[in-house]
Amino acid sequence: MTSIADGPVTDAERTVRKETIVEADLERVWHAISDPEGLEGWLADQVSFDQVPGADASFSVEGEERRGHIDELDPERSFTFTWEREPGIPSRVRIELEPCVSGIRVIVVESREGVGVALGRLRTMFSLVAV
Repeated sequence: MTSIADGPVTDAERTVRKETIVEADLERVWHAISDPEGLEGWLADQVSFDQVPGADASFSVEGEERRGHIDELDPERSFTFTWEREPGIPSRVRIELEPCVSGIRVIVVESREGVGVALGRLRTMFSLVAV
């Protein structure tokens, strides 16, 4: 648990995890999660980056530009990048692929500092209310 000005926040409060199964081959799904052109089909309107760890990245989502960088690329297994959903609040996104019987399981885990801050404020607000 990390302590912040607005109260203690757990890692679970900072993390959102979603998953789905895609009925496609691994090569096609890898392209969709790790290539700028593939990401434009589902994650953002425009995406630009070199597929190299440490490279700068740009994501345009509904007219809003999100700057970031590429953290890791493990071919056909995982892709990790950091972007700013809100100015000054980094968000780390890890997309993992796991082959399964009916296709490829896609697991997206996003960790945001801002999510925990907001939950800490909510908890603090209620702790100040007399019962």
